[in-house]
Amino acid sequence: MGAHRRRALSASFLCAALSLGASPGHAHDDPQQASDREVEGGPDERASPADPVDEARSAASDGLSGDPVSASGPGAPRVDTRTSTLAGPAETSAPSGDVLESESHGEDGEAGAGASGPAEPSGHGAKEEDGEASEEEASSNFLFRYLEGIFGMPENPNEPRFIAYPVVAFAPETSWEFGVSALAVYYANNNPENRLSEINAYAFFTLEGQLGLQLEHANYTDRDEWFILGEGRFQSFPLQYYGIGPDTPSEPRATVDELSLLIRERVLRKITESLYLGLELSFDLIGDVRFNWGEGVVPAPPNGAEGSLNMSLGLGVVYDNRHNVLNVRDGLFAELAFLHSNQAWGSDFDFTVLESDTRYFIPINERDTLAAQLFGRFTFGDVPFNELSTLGGESLMRGYYLGRFRDRHFVGAQLEYRFLPLPFFTDPFWRRFGASLFVATGVVFPGPDLPPVSDFVVAGGGGLRFLLFPDKDVYTRGDFAVTEEGTAFYLLIGEAF
Repeated sequence: MGAHRRRALSASFLCAALSLGASPGHAHDDPQQASDREVEGGPDERASPADPVDEARSAASDGLSGDPVSASGPGAPRVDTRTSTLAGPAETSAPSGDVLESESHGEDGEAGAGASGPAEPSGHGAKEEDGEASEEEASSNFLFRYLEGIFGMPENPNEPRFIAYPVVAFAPETSWEFGVSALAVYYANNNPENRLSEINAYAFFTLEGQLGLQLEHANYTDRDEWFILGEGRFQSFPLQYYGIGPDTPSEPRATVDELSLLIRERVLRKITESLYLGLELSFDLIGDVRFNWGEGVVPAPPNGAEGSLNMSLGLGVVYDNRHNVLNVRDGLFAELAFLHSNQAWGSDFDFTVLESDTRYFIPINERDTLAAQLFGRFTFGDVPFNELSTLGGESLMRGYYLGRFRDRHFVGAQLEYRFLPLPFFTDPFWRRFGASLFVATGVVFPGPDLPPVSDFVVAGGGGLRFLLFPDKDVYTRGDFAVTEEGTAFYLLIGEAF
């Protein structure tokens, strides 16, 4: 219930990792990407040395491992990364013998101060200055290593990558929000023939006393024998409630204060190549619920308004031949899930959920991809309001608040064209930038019949991309979405689907 806050807010900012990344990283070609593409079923995109995707991954190959790099642009002073000090003429550094002689003279001066007059100041002040310089150098080295770790290329391109950064956001219902987001990506056994796994976490608090902890993951074991996919969320956060149905007013009917815990997990075993079968579990607890109805609104508490605990069990079938879940360039993902909640095992409501999610990715050329998604969620039985199907969020129907529309059933579709990287840049650093254009449509309805076309809502927009991990082909995205009700901005790592 509720959206991931850092993804649903209309203003969210990466305050460290992206803003500090003006200097390009150490990005060399990944020798394993050719085999990766073969695993995905697409052409070997690394066969040609002129491959624009390769060029983007080779951005900023100015030598972060020791060669001088440009600090901020063509006209900036050169920086010797081995000392993190501005490089100057060689003769500005005295030979070691001269240094020893100077120190000896300083000591002689102190010893003969009584005979020859006031002694010259000893090297104490110079040592203090050297200490300050050393601190500055250490600080510079730390910042450099931080940026290199984020934007550069590790010695072993198959080793895990990790990034953590602060997030600051603002929304009227929360005031200022402060958080920390982290992402880890890896191959099982550091073998790039295995599919790329990811773990994404976010913790936050607001000046209104709200807080939350969120976790998403998609993990493959060695040889992709097991696929473990899920999310968890604990938060004390206000929910905007607009009512139920496809024609609810544009202003929320109530703000709902609640404490919620959600766990959704799939544990799937590979049956044949790319086909998985397994168990699915959903645990959804919502408590301390209080509906704060808007002025002039006649209270109409929905089913489950007092709070509820529901545990759903079921089966899932997944076909998945994607190799990189954060940036799919070629492949197919299709999931069919059946979940049932029953009072027999402790749930407060008896209901059933059926989900279908199909995503298809078509490589247009060496760098561009056309992505399509068709999604449906259908509920049956005695369904509480927080288990109804919802429209909106940072993935499908970007631009709408998650829960702007809710009802028993939801169907939606979207298309996205991705330029990864953009074709018209020649500078290695700028070759790490990409872009996308997307459009989506969807509707909620009570069923059993499909709603009229007039009930469907439309959203669209575009965004920029930045190649964060060249060795893993992982981009961070900033999307701007437009709907008939307004706009929204999303900033996070990995593609929307």
